[in-house]
Amino acid sequence: MVSIALSFCLVACGPPAKPTITYPPPPADYKEGDARWQCWELHGKKECGYQCVEAHGEIACAKDPKHNCVESVGEVRCGLHCREDVGEIVCEGDE
Repeated sequence: MVSIALSFCLVACGPPAKPTITYPPPPADYKEGDARWQCWELHGKKECGYQCVEAHGEIACAKDPKHNCVESVGEVRCGLHCREDVGEIVCEGDE
C-alpha cells in the first residue's frame, strides 16, 4: 500500500516547487546601482525585495538594497551584513 501511494505521489505531485521570479517596477526610492528589486512567489506566497532566498519552502527578501538574506539550518534571516557563524545567523541589523 505504501509503495502505491508513494508511486502515485511521485507521478501526481511532481517535483518540488521552485520559486517564480519576476522583476516588477522597483520602489520609488530605488537608485541605479542598487541590488535588483525582485518578487518571488512560492506556494501562493509572494515576497518582494532584494537578494531573495528560498529555503525549505519559505521565501524571504531584504527590504533594503544594502541588506542581504542568509539561510542556515532551515532558518532564513535578512538584515545588514548577515552571515552564518557556527550554525547561527548573525546580522548587524535584523529585519
